[in-house]
Amino acid sequence: MAELVEALHVQEVGLFAKKRSLLKANMAKLWRIIIDQCTEALVESIRPENVLEEKQVGYNAIWLLKAIKRIVQGVTTSSNEYHAAFCATPDFY
Repeated sequence: MAELVEALHVQEVGLFAKKRSLLKANMAKLWRIIIDQCTEALVESIRPENVLEEKQVGYNAIWLLKAIKRIVQGVTTSSNEYHAAFCATPDFY
């Protein structure tokens, strides 16, 4: 019985490793697709976020999309978020 459990565990670990490597490959593809759709100016404005290289290593596409959204809306690490929100308020009304 113990051999059966051990064999099942080894099979599950192998399947997990395959899925994890597939996830990493898909996240890398997604990162590249998003970056390729950005203009050079937008990519250069993302670079001062100071964590681009760190996030690029892990291919954190969710962070990348949030950073692009923040920059397009005019909020960066060097701007005042409250002032940007105040200036954007008239656009809604």
